[in-house]
Amino acid sequence: MHRLIIALIAISVLYALYAIALTLKEAILLPSLPAPIENVKFWETACYNRGLKVRIFNNRQNALDWLLE
Repeated sequence: MHRLIIALIAISVLYALYAIALTLKEAILLPSLPAPIENVKFWETACYNRGLKVRIFNNRQNALDWLLE
C-alpha cells in the first residue's frame, strides 16, 4: 500500500480516537492537477467512514458556505 494512503488512514483514525470528530469540520478544495485528486478523495472517504465532517468542493465559496452553516 502506498505510504501516503497509510498515513492518511492513520491520521483519520487518530482524529476519530481523540474525539476530534466532534469539533473538526474540514472543507477541501480539489486541486487543479489531476494526480493528487484520488488522494484527496481517499482522505474524504477515510474521514467520512470514521464520522469526521470532511467534504470536497470545487470552489471556495461553496466550501466557505458549508463551513459556516
